[in-house]
Amino acid sequence: NEGCKVVEMEAYALFYNAKKFKKKATALITVSDSFVTHEVMDPQTREQKLDDMITLALESIIKN
Repeated sequence: NEGCKVVEMEAYALFYNAKKFKKKATALITVSDSFVTHEVMDPQTREQKLDDMITLALESIIKN
């Protein structure tokens, strides 16, 4: 426990199922809102940052 206060559901389900079926899994997570500082991303910024995350994920799996 690192003392993090986060809410995340999808990656938990992914890793749970991967373990159950003895498969490999990974997740790339973008933090959009903070329960600590109460900062919230506006919808336009959220969309742009998620596009950046998706691009990074896709580029990371391209085999040269």
